[in-house]
Amino acid sequence: SWLTSFPYTTAEGVVVSSTDGNIRLQRPGLDIVWSGERSLELYAAEDDVASLCGLCSSPAALPDGTPFAITSSNRLEFAQAWTTDASCNVSEPVPPPPPPPSPSPSPAPAPAPSGCTGATLAAATTYCAPLLDDQSAFDPCLAANNVSGSDRAVLHDDCVHERCSGSDECSALVAANQLCELAELPAVAGVVDDCGVCGGDGSSCRGSQLTCHVYNGHFLTFQASSFDYMGSCAYALAASCGSD
Repeated sequence: SWLTSFPYTTAEGVVVSSTDGNIRLQRPGLDIVWSGERSLELYAAEDDVASLCGLCSSPAALPDGTPFAITSSNRLEFAQAWTTDASCNVSEPVPPPPPPPSPSPSPAPAPAPSGCTGATLAAATTYCAPLLDDQSAFDPCLAANNVSGSDRAVLHDDCVHERCSGSDECSALVAANQLCELAELPAVAGVVDDCGVCGGDGSSCRGSQLTCHVYNGHFLTFQASSFDYMGSCAYALAASCGSD
């Protein structure tokens, strides 16, 4: 077993955090909120949904790209096509309970503070601290591009100055993320969310996003198609089309 603190960034660049008692996973193009039990919501920008495949895909399709019209009689076939464990096979789904009401969107992130004293300076310093932390997700990207010592300090100071000025920009962290791309390393998720907000949680533009709801075997896909399936295998809900 292992313990960690939130927010936590995985080696693949997925940001894991705890929000209002829920577990949130964020990566570019996809935001997942899990209640910790049976309720799961996936949020994606409308432009990104077409590139996502799985049980939540819109329009529905099989892994080989064949379009699939989900009905009450073939939902088992569709669900089994998206299992990630080929050895797992469930012959009949168990009828699930009715779906819950649609959840309210998360509140938009607070605006960046102005000025640079007291709590404002402390917040800016904390926000920019990963640029100096040799255990942060940025460290491999900076090290691979030989950014260390005074160069790293300058990048950090630029970040603090930008935050203290009241700017909503995060150009220093974006620059650090670009170094990941240059080094062919995974980008650090959470720098800019899908709404273009620095450090945002994707909620400020959630109205323009599509949602896939999964609750105890009831699915409402990105295209608002619904079907019921209570499987016991592991399944792909939403993954980049063509990915393993």
